[in-house]
Amino acid sequence: MQESRWKNEIVPILDEGIDFKIPFVGMSMYPFIVGGRDEVVITSVSNKTLKRGDIVLYLSEGDHVLHRIHHVHKDSAYIVGDAQSRLEGPVPLGNIIAVVSAIIRKGKPIRCDNLAYRILSECWLLARPLRQGIIRIKLR
Repeated sequence: MQESRWKNEIVPILDEGIDFKIPFVGMSMYPFIVGGRDEVVITSVSNKTLKRGDIVLYLSEGDHVLHRIHHVHKDSAYIVGDAQSRLEGPVPLGNIIAVVSAIIRKGKPIRCDNLAYRILSECWLLARPLRQGIIRIKLR
């Protein structure tokens, strides 16, 4: 039921150019997005070329997941949470519902197309094999 609501009600609104601000739950996108603290602004994926580093909302086995694209291959993507090291995929591009355009932290937007943000997220993607150790050190 929730899947059809997204496809039938929310995606058409996104496609009209209206963005949504939604709260983030969970820790899979730590340290870039923290559940219970941050919100994200989602926008339509239509007419966008999805690329490495984009944070996307996609459907996975009936659940909606917000993770970052590691790489795109033909009509699918390989995706990973920022607090994870295992790639998910291939995820059909048709399962991607929206892309995050901004992260809202303490009421202030952090634009995902900001050059400094893109560089930091690329460095974090490159550090994928080391993430668990880095996160353990940071949390101490």
